[in-house]
Amino acid sequence: MKILASDFDGTFYVNSKFSKEDMEAVKKFQEAGHLFGFCTGRPLNGITPFFDQWDFRPDFYIVNTGSVVADRDLSIVLDHRIDSELVKSLLKEYKNEHFFIHSKDNYFTTLPKREDETDDMITHLEDPNVLDHEWINSFSFFFSSTKEAKEHKREIEEKTGLSVYVNNTILDCIPYGCSKATGIDALVDFLKVDPSCVYTIGDSFNDLPMITYNENGFTFPFSPKEVQNQARWIVSNVKECIDKIMEED
Repeated sequence: MKILASDFDGTFYVNSKFSKEDMEAVKKFQEAGHLFGFCTGRPLNGITPFFDQWDFRPDFYIVNTGSVVADRDLSIVLDHRIDSELVKSLLKEYKNEHFFIHSKDNYFTTLPKREDETDDMITHLEDPNVLDHEWINSFSFFFSSTKEAKEHKREIEEKTGLSVYVNNTILDCIPYGCSKATGIDALVDFLKVDPSCVYTIGDSFNDLPMITYNENGFTFPFSPKEVQNQARWIVSNVKECIDKIMEED
């Protein structure tokens, strides 16, 4: 059995679309007895609304950049949290930046609500004190460029004691010591499998911990050079990645 952990945005969900070829490849991969799931910065409630667009069901979920892991049935295997007072203090200090805050039950943003907005997954945060009742797993800052995000990374790490990862123009902030790689470790322990059977694919800097988890990392020709240099294989899409893995059977 082989396990493929795929990033979501920019990897499986590209330009707000799912590739029919990728989805068919995932289904064949699972039918051959292998496991496919997501390893993403999104929370669980940022993945489950897409279920009705797929004719497959993921076998696992490593979400919130590795601070939460769930099995096929959405039962929680690992669940780390961030203190709400810390998040509230950052909201005050960085009041000019946009945040997404991911809790166990809600998905908050400080972005103003658009008149034409129909996304009921997101709650627009007006009173930070509502976070006192939330189990917060991760949050993200949005910056105008990758360069700006990189410049703020160490500053946020030193102020918060959290683990911080650059995700294109976003900084993903999670409990200290967590990463997509530690999420995979938790999955491997839960499934009681050898780590060498795990394959990974992602497109950005926050995917590096999983791409370098072992010798089975994939990325894309459009990924940053720093990411390409750490991957074993460069492929065009998830289907090509799966084809490559299946060839090794």
